[in-house]
Amino acid sequence: MTTGAALRWATGPEGGSWHRINVGIARLLAAAVPGLEIEIVAAGGRENPELVDRGDCGFGTTIDFVAADALGGRAPYDRAHPNLRSIGTGWSPLPFHFATARSDRRTLLEALRRPGARFGIPPRSTFDELTFRRVMAFAGTSYDAIAAAGGAVLHADYRRLPQAFVAGDVDYFFGATSAPGDPVRELARRPAGARLAEIDAVVIRHLAEAHGYGTGVIRGTHYPDLTTGDLATAVMDTVFLVHRDMPAELVRAITRALIAHRHELPAIHASLEAFDPRRSAAASPVPLHPGAEAAYREDGR
Repeated sequence: MTTGAALRWATGPEGGSWHRINVGIARLLAAAVPGLEIEIVAAGGRENPELVDRGDCGFGTTIDFVAADALGGRAPYDRAHPNLRSIGTGWSPLPFHFATARSDRRTLLEALRRPGARFGIPPRSTFDELTFRRVMAFAGTSYDAIAAAGGAVLHADYRRLPQAFVAGDVDYFFGATSAPGDPVRELARRPAGARLAEIDAVVIRHLAEAHGYGTGVIRGTHYPDLTTGDLATAVMDTVFLVHRDMPAELVRAITRALIAHRHELPAIHASLEAFDPRRSAAASPVPLHPGAEAAYREDGR
């Protein structure tokens, strides 16, 4: 089948795991689906459902419960996005990472309450940033309060954030990226040393109970230079959105290619080992596109 299709795929900030993963998957799909061309657009998990709903991008990468909130018009969105459909979820779990200097033994809550603390987090278009605001609210602080106490917050992509942390321009790194993540590995280059630090159990529980986050573990083996053991954390899961008007045969061809080549996905990023077609179809937070439904049905899911 020749599609002759050119699609724009809204992904995460440059330097982050989503961007790297989606570039790799786009190359796989271009080789597997004749005539398919994909342009990668750096954006963010909170913005991407809007880009897909408007038709600015045919594809969009986001978080499971964010997709559901966008479809239904719940916060942080002020309207419903009825054009959203998916080709499945579970592509790459996103655990939250919190890093400090090696000599700094503070937890995330303790860091937020430290006068003069400087944080590096992803841009405001990302769900990482929205999560940081939720954690700040739980801790009884805010951007204004951090600034009033002599601190600062740097919003930057996953290329700039590790550089700022290594250079000592920020004291703390906070973000969600697939593990093991290259931006997180880069943090170990800080001259005085760095470590992955604890996200308080009460924060993890609050995010789960109040906002629907998952819970999980960052394996110590993923970051031997940054930790000596596993760390509990909050987790988000990745969903691939498509516009409901995308031709069913095109979505079917793309989904079939991803299912057929699923054993090649971990070569793009280790986190893609988590992709299970049966769970991907069943756990979709928004309705599956009919083309994706057909592909999963043909695969026996």
